[in-house]
Parts: sequence; C-alpha cells; structure tokens
Amino acid sequence: MPIQDRVFEAQTFPQAFPLEQFHRPVLLAPHPDDEVFGCAGLLALWAQRGVQARVVVLTEGQAQGEGAQRQAESQAAAAVLGGYALDFWQLPDRDVRCTPELQQRIAAYVQAHQADVLLVPALHEPHPDHQACALAALWSLVQLPQAVDLCFYESGTALVHCSHLVDITSVQAQKIQAMQAFGSQEEVQPYSSRIAALNHFRAITLGPQVQAAEGLQWLPLAQQGWSALLPALDPLFLHQRGQAIVPQDLPLVSVLIRTMGDPRLEQAIASVCAQNYPQLEIIVVAAHGQSQPPAWVDALPHRVRWVSLQRPLIRPQAANAALEHAQGQYCIFLDDDDIFAPGHIDKLVHALQSQAGVHAAHTDTQVVNPQGQEVLRYDRPYQSQRLIFTNIFPIHSVLFARSLVALQGCRFDEALPVLEDWDFWLQVSTHTSFVHVPGCSAIYRYNDRSQLQSDAQHAHHHLQWREQVMQKWLSQLPPQRIAAAGAWFAQQLDHQEQHRAYAENQLLQREHTLQQTQQALGQSQQDLACNQHQLQHTQQALQQSQTTLQAIYASRGWRWLSWLRRMKKRLSRGGN
Repeated sequence: MPIQDRVFEAQTFPQAFPLEQFHRPVLLAPHPDDEVFGCAGLLALWAQRGVQARVVVLTEGQAQGEGAQRQAESQAAAAVLGGYALDFWQLPDRDVRCTPELQQRIAAYVQAHQADVLLVPALHEPHPDHQACALAALWSLVQLPQAVDLCFYESGTALVHCSHLVDITSVQAQKIQAMQAFGSQEEVQPYSSRIAALNHFRAITLGPQVQAAEGLQWLPLAQQGWSALLPALDPLFLHQRGQAIVPQDLPLVSVLIRTMGDPRLEQAIASVCAQNYPQLEIIVVAAHGQSQPPAWVDALPHRVRWVSLQRPLIRPQAANAALEHAQGQYCIFLDDDDIFAPGHIDKLVHALQSQAGVHAAHTDTQVVNPQGQEVLRYDRPYQSQRLIFTNIFPIHSVLFARSLVALQGCRFDEALPVLEDWDFWLQVSTHTSFVHVPGCSAIYRYNDRSQLQSDAQHAHHHLQWREQVMQKWLSQLPPQRIAAAGAWFAQQLDHQEQHRAYAENQLLQREHTLQQTQQALGQSQQDLACNQHQLQHTQQALQQSQTTLQAIYASRGWRWLSWLRRMKKRLSRGGN
C-alpha cells in the first residue's frame, strides 16, 4: 500500500453496523451494567427484530455495591430494553483472570448457544476485569471449530479503533431509562448522562437526523478468518502496557522428556501438544540410546528435538542432558509415561509471572493406577520443612526458571539412580520458594515400574537411596533450617497424636452410644413382643364374645323375649 499524506473522510469514518446479519448474539459483560452502558441500543434494536440476545454477566459486582442489588438492576434494565436472556456467573469482582477455565467456559457457552457474534469490552479498557474478559474471549474463539464474529464495544472508555456505528436514535429514550435502572451506580457518578454524551458524540459523522449512536469495532472472523483480528491488536499500545501480541512475545517453555522407549511417549507428547500455551519447545532425551526418533514425531504440530548421546543414560544423566539442550526461560519435566491436562503450563507460567522473586511454581497431581482410577493426590501447598524429609513434588508438577540451572548451578545428582528429582528440588529450594497453583492438572500414572521400585530387594529401593539423600542434605543445610524442620515435624506429630486421641475418644463415645441404643432396642423389642402377646389374647377374647353374642341373638329364647317386648309395648299403648 502506498504511503499518502492524507485520506478522505469516507475512508476513515466508521460504517453502519449490519445488525440484521446476526440472529444469535452473545454479549459478555464484566459487571452488571456494562451490557447496558455499552450496547443497550443495539440490544433494544435486536429485540424489536425478534432477535433475543444472550448476556453473560461475569462478576457479582460487589466492589461497587451489593451483588444481589446490581443483578436486580440488570434484570430491570433488560425488561426496559425488550428482554434478553441473562446469565450470572458470580466471579469475584476485580479478580477476573484470563485462565484456561474461563476461556473454556466462554467457548462452551458460545458453542452451546450457536452464537454468530460475540460482543466484549475492548482490550484497551482501563478496568482489569474488562481487559481479562476481552483476552479470554479472544482465546476462547480460537478453540471453536467454526469462526464466530467478534465485536468490541465501549463501556469504560471510548474505542480507539471504532470501525462501525449503530444508530440508536429510535431507542435512545429506552437506553437512558435502562441506564437509570442502575441506581446503585448513579450514586457513585452520573453514568447515564456521561454515556449518553458519548453516544451523542458518536453521531457526529452520521448527519443531523441521527441523535445518538453506539460505537463498535467489528472483526468479521467468519468471513476473513483470524487475519480480521489484526486491527484489534495495536502493537505499540499493547507493548507499552507489556501485553503480548504474538506467541513469540511470551516466555518460551522447554518441556523436557526422558524416554526409555515406553510406548506411552506418544501420549505424553500429545498432552503437550494439547496445551493452550503457544510458546513451547519439546526436548526428548533418548535415555535408551536410540539415535532416531519414531516416525510419528515429524507429524506433530510442535517441533520436537530428539537428543541422543548414542549410549544408555540413567535418569539423572538424561535429565541433565535435557537441561543442557533447553533454551526456554522456563523448564518443566515430563516422564514418558505421564501426561499433562490441558491448561497445565499456562497456569504455571501465569503464576510465575505474577509472583516477583519466585522462580518455581507447582500444582496438584493426580496419581492413577493402570485402570485410570485415582489412588492418591498431591495437593498440599509447598512447605519447606516437609521437603527436607520427603519428596512432595512429582517431577511434572513443577515449572521452574532455567536461570536456576544456568546461574545457580542446580543439576541432577548422577550418583542417584532414583529420587534424583527430590535432590534437585532441594537444590532449587535453597534459591527460591515454590508458589502453589491450586487445581489438579498433572497426571502421574502408577505402573509396574513404580511397583518394582517399592520392592525392598530391588537395587533401586527408595529407602536405600532416601538415606543417602538425607545424609547429603543434613550435612549441607544450615542447622537452623534442619532444627526448624524437626520442630515442625514434632509439632505435626503432636497434632496427629491429638487428632488420634480425639478420634479414639469420639469412637468410644459412639460405641457407648451404640451399646445403649442396642440395649434400648432390645428392651423395646421385648416390650413389643409382650404387647403383641397381650393383643393376641384380647383379640381371642373379643372373638369369643362376638361368637357368644351371635349365638344369643340366634336362640329361640331371644326371639320369644323380643316378641314379648314388642307385645308389651303395644298393650301399653292400647291401655293409654
């Protein structure tokens, strides 16, 4: 495109938004009121055409008033605008994050309702909840099998790139009335008059007959594909704020895999390819010495570097070889028989970037048997005292900065055929803490190899090497840390003893209560049997009395007596 010193108005003015083109719109509002401040006119025009939009309010809105009140205000505003479906997700106000969970939830909602356009706040809005909502929406659309158009609307600030306008003159009064339904917000500041002023300004390019307009940045993804996103990603603006524009702006993560030829290597690598974090490298160290990778490696979407030293390697040797070939800012190990759940790496990177001065992050791990059933879960936050006496981190649950290796000299001890990861985490713990990221996203598959190492006769039995690791570190750690760990364990034992004593006391009380209940039940059963016996005798006596009475009624003497009584009554009436 030639560079010009000027362009004409028709080339720069926003165009009319083709609202009639869409029939299943979905709008994301970070807070109760954003949907009305940003798109009330558009929602009302859709309602007039018989198109019912769906609005998702992400947060409870309690930072600016009672959540229940603000939800009621949103519902009242929806009624003014002709009605649309409202869903409240109750996320914490001012804590919306672009997490894999939110991305997947948005994607599932858009797909479930077959949306043809998704409306969200602009990426450059000042409120962090608005920014996270917009970014999560972008990521969620990437996950969909079919493209859905995207529109940015203006709520907290004017759009930087307003590409389209909606003439809302005919429904301007409805919008003002709907905005005034948010009484809790009008007390903070006069939002309705200020948004109305923005809408009035937006009409400046539409002629005197238009009194108000809403601005949008429409990205026609369904027609133009992902290239339509480019106008929304202002590189200078985003870089000034420290936001990534392309995957290469994000920290590279090296996924380090040691393999002995386990056929499940393909599944392990597939779980890496399923991650939504885009900036990854996969390094596979052939610990069995095989020089060439399997043929299927070339078909993978991620580049895999196959490292072979042309000889067999024990576990720590293979780990060190992987570290030497890693180029990422962060590293994470994955054994060839284990897997990551989707979103595993993304949340760990986010945690490290959010914690200044911390260079390792860990998350929860699910241990499953060969049938896929959970047998154990590692879900405790990091405690330095516990790490001294036992390994608390499955190797693929921790993401760590490569600077711990390059600058601090952390390496795997090649004298340890097992528990080498425990020793490595102890090294790491002398330079940094570990931030805990809740949620289980690492899967450890308990298999025959794990069972073999639990055999006391096996050369690699953990108890044998546990003693060696502890002897090494008891001689290296400061006495204060060892003393603190011992005191902590003593305290934990005291707590366990107290809990045990309490549980035993509760058990005795319940056994006593059970015994009393059983005795009372036995007495009640005896009383019931006695009462049933008495009832049986009473019923028999009653039956005998009924039989006797029937015999009397049927006897000749009773009939004569009845006749005499009737005659006596007649004679008595005749004498009178």
